[in-house]
Amino acid sequence: MVERATSISNRKTSPLSSFIFKIVSRCNLDCRYCYEYNMGDDSWKKQPLYASPATIARLAERIKEHALAHSIDSVAVSFHGGEPLLAGAEYFRDTVATFRNTFASDVMCSFGVQTNGTLITKEIIDVFASEEIHIGLSFDGPKSVNDRHRVHASGRGSFKEIMRGVDHLSTQKGAKIFRGILCVIDRESDPLEVFDFFAQFQPPSIDFLLPHGNWSSLPPGKRNGEEETVYADWLLRIFDAWFDGRHREIEIRTFEEIIEYKLGGNGRLENLGLSPVSLIGIAADGSIEGVDTLKSVFPGAHRLGLDIFRNSFDDALEHHMVRIRQSGIDALSAECIACDLVQTCGGGYFPHRWSRKKGFANPSVYCEDYKKMIAHIHRRVEQVVAGCKVR
Repeated sequence: MVERATSISNRKTSPLSSFIFKIVSRCNLDCRYCYEYNMGDDSWKKQPLYASPATIARLAERIKEHALAHSIDSVAVSFHGGEPLLAGAEYFRDTVATFRNTFASDVMCSFGVQTNGTLITKEIIDVFASEEIHIGLSFDGPKSVNDRHRVHASGRGSFKEIMRGVDHLSTQKGAKIFRGILCVIDRESDPLEVFDFFAQFQPPSIDFLLPHGNWSSLPPGKRNGEEETVYADWLLRIFDAWFDGRHREIEIRTFEEIIEYKLGGNGRLENLGLSPVSLIGIAADGSIEGVDTLKSVFPGAHRLGLDIFRNSFDDALEHHMVRIRQSGIDALSAECIACDLVQTCGGGYFPHRWSRKKGFANPSVYCEDYKKMIAHIHRRVEQVVAGCKVR
């Protein structure tokens, strides 16, 4: 363990190029599985409602400083919350202008927003289309599925409001900035019903997300974290249909990255593979955070004790929690290092490895799901490759 820790501390870090900026600290929904508000961490209560102009300006300066220091030509800034659209259309116009004025011609930047969709209006679409701000939609499926968890504080479902937002995304302007759907898996739903429902909106991509959980706080459907493969079973029903041509035009990144690794390529997702993580979070007050989903592990797990007014992003790269996320195989458990699938799985998503006893030195709580899913996808790919060779 000492050798492993030394390897992590001595490992060269990789620069950051993706920045999750939590510009709004509150939300108009109260999703039952939300790591931000409903998994024990209440740090949002101490955050300002919106990121201030001073915070926005300082963040732009810090990103440019980091990009120029590491010869990075292009970065991505994604606006999150809470619900970022609570800030209103003009807030985004002003914010993007600040970034662009600061970056000038020195750094190219793409902008995106991850929203629950309930506040999308024609004005939002018009401003975002004009400013080239892309929209990712968080949505869980048909009404019977979505309204089990994506609800208001009163318990009222959000489906009708989200569908109004989808109508705006389905316009000509909306379609140009629509980047895809994030769906938290409800294991009790019919996966093909959910898939077909989303496909009618022609999203460029769909990411099916595993509910947050770990070895000390098991996700739904996991009795002990071992043996059960309810999430792999759910996902593989979609994979087989998709791989055989059903809505094949839609990018499903988890499937595509597993295939990419099988064929010798590299991936982009943090929850797969061993590539160094290039993403960091910034809170509304300017605090620099580890991945925000660490809030699902224990209160304060995301805190680095850094902020953009006192610290650079190079300071963040030196933080132990960031080094762990950048250390690839050196940060993994002995079980993961010995596994034949480690190059693809990468140990799974960092927060899902946690246990009170061993910290993050565990396989993912979804380890058995990954094993089953990756092995199945590999077999399907091998069959296709073998068929091509025969022909």
